[in-house]
Amino acid sequence: MPTIPVNFIELITNTIDRYFIQKWVNLSQLGIYAHSKSYQNIFTMGTRAFRRSFVPEILDVLVKNKNMHNIGKILSVWYGLLGFAGLIVILFSYDIINFLTHGKFTAAAYIVPIWFFLQLSYAYGMLYSQYLFLCKKTAFLTYSGIIIGIVFIGIGALLIYFWGIMGAAISMVLSNFCIQLVRRIYAVKLGCRVVGE
Repeated sequence: MPTIPVNFIELITNTIDRYFIQKWVNLSQLGIYAHSKSYQNIFTMGTRAFRRSFVPEILDVLVKNKNMHNIGKILSVWYGLLGFAGLIVILFSYDIINFLTHGKFTAAAYIVPIWFFLQLSYAYGMLYSQYLFLCKKTAFLTYSGIIIGIVFIGIGALLIYFWGIMGAAISMVLSNFCIQLVRRIYAVKLGCRVVGE
């Protein structure tokens, strides 16, 4: 139940950016933006697979109050893999999109690396969100997602107005990073150890 409002706000923020793009930019840019988001879904699948295999390990360590050294090693390797994959995305996204779309949607290539930063912020906050969940701070998880999501609807509108589709992508990344950062700060204040940074 506590995740329903957060997911609803996330749905609104994912929809409202498209509304502002078609209103202030144009429909062709909206198509390029939507195409770039399809690559974000590829990154999300990788992050989701890692989360499904890693979260049980986190929960086991946190519940039994074990040494977090293994968690730190796993996170360090995951951050290293994300960094390496990010370099590949930055260097070759234009060529990959050019090959996959026969040169039609190459304008989306400069937004794709921004979506990769979104996955980095998800990975960054994974440990701290799980810690807050174990501490039964679901109200904080809910309110932090809702408040920051609402604030970033306005910020996203401004960024879209001034920078178009790049502003939309940047606002989504900043919104998620702010959510993860607030959760990290609160989790550390409650006693969670900083691991893997």
